[in-house]
Amino acid sequence: MHAFAVELATTDAERERGLMFRKELPDGQGMLFDFQRDQPVAFWMHNTYLSLDMMFIRSDGRIMRIEEDAKPESDDLIPSGSPVRAVLEVIGGSSRRLGIKPGDRVTGALSAYLPLPKNAPDGWRTAGCLAGGGRTMYPQPRTGGV
Repeated sequence: MHAFAVELATTDAERERGLMFRKELPDGQGMLFDFQRDQPVAFWMHNTYLSLDMMFIRSDGRIMRIEEDAKPESDDLIPSGSPVRAVLEVIGGSSRRLGIKPGDRVTGALSAYLPLPKNAPDGWRTAGCLAGGGRTMYPQPRTGGV
């Protein structure tokens, strides 16, 4: 298992900004985009300086597909391929390194938000996330400080 500290993007404004303008994303961190219901979605890497893996997740908890090592600053659309509930973005290469694959099951409550650290961007929430070994689980709320 691998633990991720995940920032949650649940509003249109949060999802629009995503991980744009970040100069680093430490291993073990990421952003979860929750769309509240299954729907087709598309992402791009405009103003995103880091290569990312995007895990497209259906509401039944299955990873539908993974876009590995998305090209930084590209305006090419990256479609979900079918309706999804959420997208988890992590640093490029993480899904391969951890053995996370399409069809792996995601468990946990997407609505479990935790307080942000004092230096977090306005409007963002965090949750814990565990992943690894062909099976993925997130977000699992952590108790105590973030």
